[in-house]
Amino acid sequence: MRRRSGFTTAPKAKQVAPAMTLVEKTAMMSSVPAKVIKAA
Repeated sequence: MRRRSGFTTAPKAKQVAPAMTLVEKTAMMSSVPAKVIKAA
């Protein structure tokens, strides 16, 4: 995954990653309890 071109895309990925992780965390936290309730 990490190539010479990766160094140029890394800064952009770091800027986008935090926003994506926050969205994913909120989505996972909200979806996991729902799955647990359905499973229970």
